[in-house]
Amino acid sequence: MNRTYNGAKLRRSAMRLIAVALLTAFGTAPSGRAQEPTTTERGVVLTGEQAAMVFNQCSRVTPENPVLGWSPKLHDIEEVEAGLTAFLEGKSLPLSPQRYCFQYVGYSVDGGRYIYINIFPANREEDDWKQSAVIVCDGGKAYCGVVYNVEQNRFEQFDCNGEA
Repeated sequence: MNRTYNGAKLRRSAMRLIAVALLTAFGTAPSGRAQEPTTTERGVVLTGEQAAMVFNQCSRVTPENPVLGWSPKLHDIEEVEAGLTAFLEGKSLPLSPQRYCFQYVGYSVDGGRYIYINIFPANREEDDWKQSAVIVCDGGKAYCGVVYNVEQNRFEQFDCNGEA
């Protein structure tokens, strides 16, 4: 069977594929504007370099070998937040759960989807937490992290920072 390929059609298909790859890699909307991060009243989904930085906590354990590549959507975060307050109430934290903010990072391990939640006091003086990973050495139970297993709809691997 002899096939003839239309060069213009192949170029258009290749350009579409490149555009999708760039959108995925850089999070830019077709209009050229950066996509707004997914946020809730006390939480934000971090992506890109800032998402990777969340795993570099200096005084608590974070997931090993996370593979970044998917970003939780608002419905995912609403599902997490629906159970997060009750989960935190049983952890003897120095503040009530309503006085914390959260950074969410989607990742996968062995095909499973997870959301890492970076937990920190809402009364921080820095106001860039919706754009930049919060990393604090020491700080005790005021700074914690927990993994949410999306498929099993449960919290796992809760850990807090060490004390100075």
